[in-house]
Amino acid sequence: MIIVLLILSAIAFFISFIYLDKILPRTICVILSGLLVVGSLTAIVGNYHSHFGMDKIVHTKTVKIYSPSGNAMNIVLYQNIGTSGQKNVFIYKKHPEDTKMTHTQANEATTNKVITSHASSAKLKIDETRWQYKSQWAKFLFEIADNDHQLIRRENQFYLPKSWLKLSTTQAKELKKRNGFIGI
Repeated sequence: MIIVLLILSAIAFFISFIYLDKILPRTICVILSGLLVVGSLTAIVGNYHSHFGMDKIVHTKTVKIYSPSGNAMNIVLYQNIGTSGQKNVFIYKKHPEDTKMTHTQANEATTNKVITSHASSAKLKIDETRWQYKSQWAKFLFEIADNDHQLIRRENQFYLPKSWLKLSTTQAKELKKRNGFIGI
């Protein structure tokens, strides 16, 4: 809607500047439509650059996770992304009877962290920070930007009992080759 407001105020500015003959109505219309043009442009740039009209909202979810090897071994797997080894994805199961494994997201906004805990079961705590419109009016104005619920940051924290191992997929394949019991 902000784009429509910008276009209409630019047209009103042009029409009032060119076609109105009397000084007082022309001045009033030029000032009002000019302020609308500048205000619309400022709001567009503010929304794009500084997320004007939006708030950061944090969603936290904790889920129980299971080893991808089933009951054979309590492990969580990770796979490095790229050659630097700084980014990785973790592989786990959501339910013990699942045959398909789940993995964390692989994008710039996601970080993974493993914490050893004294708990009896493994858990994954997901903290997501997203942009959300402050009001329906802000959503109405800037919805064309398609930045509602845009991801800012996601932090995956794996709380693993001391009995669990963190293995790379390469290490797991080598372990499977040597021992043959890991169900990966």
